[in-house]
Amino acid sequence: QLVVSGQNESLSVIVPLAEGVYEYVCTFPGHWVTMWGRLVVTSDPSLAVAAADPAPPAAAVAGATHGHPGK
Repeated sequence: QLVVSGQNESLSVIVPLAEGVYEYVCTFPGHWVTMWGRLVVTSDPSLAVAAADPAPPAAAVAGATHGHPGK
C-alpha cells in the first residue's frame, strides 16, 4: 500500500531470533536515499548502542535522484 504525504500507516515485523544486524531499505524508486536503516537483534542493548554507526547509502545507486509529479 502506498502511503501519501500526511497519512500514517503501521507496519508489523517478525523479528529474527538470531542475533545480528539486519539492513532494510524502501524499494519504492528513489526512496532508498533516506528510507533505510539497520535492525540490531541482541541480548545486550548497551553493546549495540555503543557500537552503532550510521549505515552508508548503497554505492551502487549513489547520486540517483527522484521527484514527485505535481497534482
